[in-house]
Amino acid sequence: MNTFSFSRLNLYQTCPRRFYYKYVLELDDPPGEAAILGKTVHKAIELVLNGRSFDDAVLTACMEEAELMLDKQEIERMVQTAMNTLPMFPGKPTGVEQYFLEKLTEQSELFPGMVIPETKIQGYIDLAYKNRTLPAILDWKTNRQPYPVNHTWQIPLYASIIMEQEKAEAVEGVLVFLRTGQIFKQIISKEMAKMAMGWAARLAGEINIKLYHLNTDRADPLASFNSQPSTACGHCPWSYLCLKTDEDKKVC
Repeated sequence: MNTFSFSRLNLYQTCPRRFYYKYVLELDDPPGEAAILGKTVHKAIELVLNGRSFDDAVLTACMEEAELMLDKQEIERMVQTAMNTLPMFPGKPTGVEQYFLEKLTEQSELFPGMVIPETKIQGYIDLAYKNRTLPAILDWKTNRQPYPVNHTWQIPLYASIIMEQEKAEAVEGVLVFLRTGQIFKQIISKEMAKMAMGWAARLAGEINIKLYHLNTDRADPLASFNSQPSTACGHCPWSYLCLKTDEDKKVC
């Protein structure tokens, strides 16, 4: 496995077992309503920013992305909230839904002597403002519960990409929560960005080492990719599989 995203690594950190079911066994994992809503809202915002009219953008996004009956008015409110926040960020964004794919370069330092496949980190930056003294990245969120920028490694990880591209010493990270209109900002330093890349490299290395042992030593996959029971189990489509094992009956 040589390509990782923040969401993939974050899932592994939350529960290695769920990561194993989703990305190694590739069990069917149909997106829930929250994921479909988020994808639809992001698509509508992207279309507006690329010149489509507001109404056409929302309608097109609903037709192309929504696999369920969603509340169109709720989507319109969130897209409008996104548009209302843009004047707070002077200048024209240089990237809309910018895709990146970067090599994780720190693995050799974290796992000396280990043969680890060359791995890369990929993702999408919703908005990037590069032509500024302080570059900025902005991420739209449709979550019900807002949280600060430093709550996860996502924005520092994305900031490290912009720092590399722009040779910048710092990047402003912004989260806009479209349900509530709340905005969280934080200046991401080079040190914080380096820590984020280190986090990604470490987890990617752990995963690949476990996969290597599964393939060569016939290691027990459920022991290698252990379960980590938490409130997230309530949203896991495979929690019933954990309940079938003696190990997990004690904790789930």
